[in-house]
Amino acid sequence: MKKQLALAAALAVILLAAAANAQVATGTISGTVRDNTGAVLPGVTVVVQNQDTGISRTVLSNEAGYYSAPSLAVGQYGLTISLPGFQSLQRTGITLTVGREAVVDVQLSVGTVTQTVEVSAEAPLVATTDASVSFTVADTTIRELPLNGRDVTELVLLNPGVNDAMVHSNADKYGYGRRISISGARGEDNSFLLDGSYIGNFRRQPPSGPGGALFGTETVREFEVVTNPYSAQYGRVLGGVFNAVSKSGDNGWHGGIYEFLRNSSLDARNFFDQKQTPSDPRLPPFRRNQFGATFSGPVVRNKAFFFTNYEGLRESLTTTQFLAVPDLNARQGILPGGRTIQVNPLMAR
Repeated sequence: MKKQLALAAALAVILLAAAANAQVATGTISGTVRDNTGAVLPGVTVVVQNQDTGISRTVLSNEAGYYSAPSLAVGQYGLTISLPGFQSLQRTGITLTVGREAVVDVQLSVGTVTQTVEVSAEAPLVATTDASVSFTVADTTIRELPLNGRDVTELVLLNPGVNDAMVHSNADKYGYGRRISISGARGEDNSFLLDGSYIGNFRRQPPSGPGGALFGTETVREFEVVTNPYSAQYGRVLGGVFNAVSKSGDNGWHGGIYEFLRNSSLDARNFFDQKQTPSDPRLPPFRRNQFGATFSGPVVRNKAFFFTNYEGLRESLTTTQFLAVPDLNARQGILPGGRTIQVNPLMAR
């Protein structure tokens, strides 16, 4: 009996953790249904459909006329609201972003069921259900803005209250990810989530390969940066939360290849890149190739989908460095100011 209770408790903890993760990586559509007089309508059927994938969910309004559809994947949504004795209402143009709760209040008019009213409008952007401060970066911004190294971190730093956190070293021991300070906190005080799962390393640093990029931009659909105060569903950190959602497929077949090149021919020199002799190159040699391919489609139409991406990085980088060494006078013991000292013959070589 004790083993069964322990197993049930462990299963409950796993399910609660999964639900919490899903809530972080998804969004919610909720609202209140009323009639023309302002009275609430219970028992209203609300069909919530993802217009990108065709997946739908049906919920009912309660005795207070309130309905809620939580844990929805990000994307474009439409609502179909119906109740016997009232005209059906179709609401489209609702954009659900990661972590957002879109409040869509509707009003039904008396009429026959065969009559349908179509409304295309975005849900109000003012968040009335959440007191946290967050900034969302959408797919279009990720794809269209030029990013050095195609690093999503460049877009994270555009948000208010987010800055580079200077550190002493980037190596295998500390991780190659770029340190970020959110709301003045240390770089180790942030949380990094992908599809609701914590992905920071054991030092709470962002995941990254030796190239230093946080994610490949082809795999991220959108992300948000959440600063204090944030809800308890995030937890575990004192700074801020980077919350990203990966791309997914839909009912169509899509694919593409890409190549991004940066080299020394296209770069400007820095102060130290100067020719010492006429035969020296204008800049130290540099070449970076980032290439890959994407492919997505349906596994089962309107039910399951896949998205896959491969990205490769090939980089050859040379830097200019200057070292301070003794000049000819110093080798002979002549110091600045004309002072002379004795030089050991072994050092004079």
